[in-house]
Amino acid sequence: YFKDDQNKRAFVVMQYNVLADSLCREDWFPYTSDEVRHWPFRKKIIQKQIRYRNPDLLCLEEVQSVIGPNGTFHIMPPENPGDQSRYADGRPSEEENHVAWFASWLMKDGYELHYARKEIKSKDGPPVGEGSIQIGNLLAWKVSEFEFIESKDVVLSKEIQSAIDTYHERHRALMTPGRLDRMVQRSTHFLAYCSTQVASFVRLRHKATNQQLAFCGVHVAANFRAPYLQVMQVQVCLEEIERFTRPRSCPPNMRGMPREQLPVVLCGDFNSTPDQGVVTLLATGSLPPEHIDLERGHELGLAVPITHPSHSLGLVSTHHWAARNAGAMINGLPICEQRFTQAQEQQQRYLMAQQQQQHQQ
Repeated sequence: YFKDDQNKRAFVVMQYNVLADSLCREDWFPYTSDEVRHWPFRKKIIQKQIRYRNPDLLCLEEVQSVIGPNGTFHIMPPENPGDQSRYADGRPSEEENHVAWFASWLMKDGYELHYARKEIKSKDGPPVGEGSIQIGNLLAWKVSEFEFIESKDVVLSKEIQSAIDTYHERHRALMTPGRLDRMVQRSTHFLAYCSTQVASFVRLRHKATNQQLAFCGVHVAANFRAPYLQVMQVQVCLEEIERFTRPRSCPPNMRGMPREQLPVVLCGDFNSTPDQGVVTLLATGSLPPEHIDLERGHELGLAVPITHPSHSLGLVSTHHWAARNAGAMINGLPICEQRFTQAQEQQQRYLMAQQQQQHQQ
């Protein structure tokens, strides 16, 4: 994760789920103290970690924002950061609106930002009101290294609902109406409604090489009892990345075209272990229809609209890349042990130097 100054083609990528303050609850993290969970304490450490890693591309999940009038939110920091109360015009305070806090110092550090929030729904379906908190993904890139070209946000629930509607039409003549309607209704609730997550893509130009690339971020549902939902979220995300990176001259919705797409840097919190279908799909490019994660959806009587998940992006896991370069294995998972240990030692020296400097001050 440390860039060689001699290699101008290299750039550093950092992926980080910062754990939103609204989700940092005592009942979910009973082994931690109130002080450690407190956002003012955590945000200083998060900021130090990011500045220490000094990434050229930064992907953050669970960056919370506060819903303003008509569902809007403010990414720019308030004029008076010390005021922790609500402003007269309805803007949330910096204490609650973390995206504004991140923007306040990331922009000073030379980054541009793109932020997209989860779809806003209450427990019963309609959008929640002004003043509510919602989390989202933040993509940031160094202006000195990258030039922004365009962006796109994909609400996963809408894409999954579209797939369910297509499934309904295709099976209308093959199943009894009552059974099909029940399956579609259950699928809409368990698959589409629960997929409030959003995927974000930005097209950037790497200034050192003049090469364009797609920088993508996604946060997959943490519903571990519904791995079929996670697979479908990742599949629709990959399909949208393929469309986003396809050359403009290609006809729309044409899969299997010759690979002339943009290079892709995909970051995210996939809430999956290496043996799950999500990781298999990402790493190998396909998932067999008999995979247990898809079979689980059929067992629950759901209309699983995506039966043959696949993609042609040719993704390579950073863990596997590190293993090829260092040949290290820990607990059966390939990681770059030597570089990881060196990074830990360097980080420890950095933190000790910071503490000594503060002590002297």
